[in-house]
Amino acid sequence: MDIAVFSDVHGNHSALQAAIDYSVGKGITNFVLLGDYVTDCPNPQKTMELIYVLKQYFTTYIIATSSILCISISKYSVCRN
Repeated sequence: MDIAVFSDVHGNHSALQAAIDYSVGKGITNFVLLGDYVTDCPNPQKTMELIYVLKQYFTTYIIATSSILCISISKYSVCRN
């Protein structure tokens, strides 16, 4: 089983989309996201929507770094601690 691991996206939804597309093209359907999804970010809404879609269609484990973010993916909300 292959797993794609992503970290430090920082709201760059275009790069995240490219990484997901590349991974799926290689047959990878398992993903782990390690944190820093929307900090210092140009597009937090689009980034969270993309993560939500990824979670809908693939096996996806999401780890949030507690000192930086709390995330409610179902409502795309982000708050800083």
